[in-house]
Amino acid sequence: MSCQKNKKLFPFFRQLAFPLRIFLLILVVSVFIVAALAQYLSASFEDYLASHVRDMAMNQAKNYCF
Repeated sequence: MSCQKNKKLFPFFRQLAFPLRIFLLILVVSVFIVAALAQYLSASFEDYLASHVRDMAMNQAKNYCF
């Protein structure tokens, strides 16, 4: 029964050649990896930028004479 269920659920993937299935799997995995890496680098750069701006503001505040 479950064998028949699998054949009905994924007919598109059963029609594809094996190398194409592997290619699609690698493509999907790489898209998720690139998205995660972009999210990490974006957050890291934002933290760096905030730190740099804070340091510049503190240096200007130290050098400002009343």
